[in-house]
Amino acid sequence: MKIKIAVITTIYMLYAATSFADALADKGKAIFTTRCTSCHNVNAQLVGPALANVDQRRSLDWIIKFVHSPKTLIEQKYKDAVALYNQFNQIIMPDHPDLSSEDIKNVLAY
Repeated sequence: MKIKIAVITTIYMLYAATSFADALADKGKAIFTTRCTSCHNVNAQLVGPALANVDQRRSLDWIIKFVHSPKTLIEQKYKDAVALYNQFNQIIMPDHPDLSSEDIKNVLAY
């Protein structure tokens, strides 16, 4: 009986965690769709870089700082920010200080 309860509890916890992750990804999709798609695509370069696996190319801290204020990172001579600025014809992505760190993480989850 204890094993049965443990298995059911584990299945429920996995389902709940998956549902929670899906909900966060849905929030991220909504943000991405309304705020990012004019310049970004997940898999194709547009005005800005493709964003697939960006979390493997940059640290979470860097991504959050960059989304909040790319201009600040460029002015502070962050190597990767300056490289992106130069790669994309010196077009600066608009600042998004109104997006919380959680919002940005949700976009990454999407």
